[in-house]
Amino acid sequence: MRNSILPLIGGMMLALSACGEAANPLIGDWEIRVDDPGAKAMLEMLPEGMRMMSFAAEKVTVAGQDVAVRYEILDAHAVIVKADGQPDSRIEVETVDGTECLKLPQPRAQLAGVRYCRKA
Repeated sequence: MRNSILPLIGGMMLALSACGEAANPLIGDWEIRVDDPGAKAMLEMLPEGMRMMSFAAEKVTVAGQDVAVRYEILDAHAVIVKADGQPDSRIEVETVDGTECLKLPQPRAQLAGVRYCRKA
């Protein structure tokens, strides 16, 4: 009887230890979404590779270029992205019309009605 409790306690401790670490909300593929019909022409001017962005555990891929990064996870919706030689960037994930989208540090893109949203 005593031995049957040990695996249960071990499993509970493992589950509790994972609760303290927040998952990185940026990990995955993101594609440009245009909310403003007038901005669709601007999307056509972007090279194909700039229309998608992918975050992985230790890199960001944009336009076929990998950039090594480190993350500081602030909470379930905000992350500081750090790349050598570049200023730190705070990126937030927000829900827009039921879709997760990135709130990037350069607000001009969002003002033009263009944003990166999670790829379906």
